[in-house]
Amino acid sequence: MKIRSGFVANSSTSSFLIVGISKYTPYRLSEKEKSKRGDLFELLKRLSLKDTDNPDEEWCNFGAKEGKYIDMYGSEQIYYIGIPIEKEIKKDIIYSDLVENFRKIVKEYYGIDIPEDFIDIYYGESGTG
Repeated sequence: MKIRSGFVANSSTSSFLIVGISKYTPYRLSEKEKSKRGDLFELLKRLSLKDTDNPDEEWCNFGAKEGKYIDMYGSEQIYYIGIPIEKEIKKDIIYSDLVENFRKIVKEYYGIDIPEDFIDIYYGESGTG
């Protein structure tokens, strides 16, 4: 068995903490609500990809694709769309202000009004490997 030690050149992950929407839908939603949320996610993803250097490329380079206004996170596919909030959390900003800021950005730049209950805080690691 081969054991790797030290830096591994072909594997990379990055951590994220965002306010935004997820491709995954909570189990408590009805099928109609899941469909609506999924459609909204796909629409926002398509619009966001247009703001990147490679709009036809869905694969996330090193876990995040930086758009002009919002970012996308995943590994082989995009699973989360949102804005990073690490700096805002240090400023003691409350949850409702984070949600409203994301809604405002999406409405202003993409013309989409996202219901508040679709938005949440997500964290994790994403990347390639």
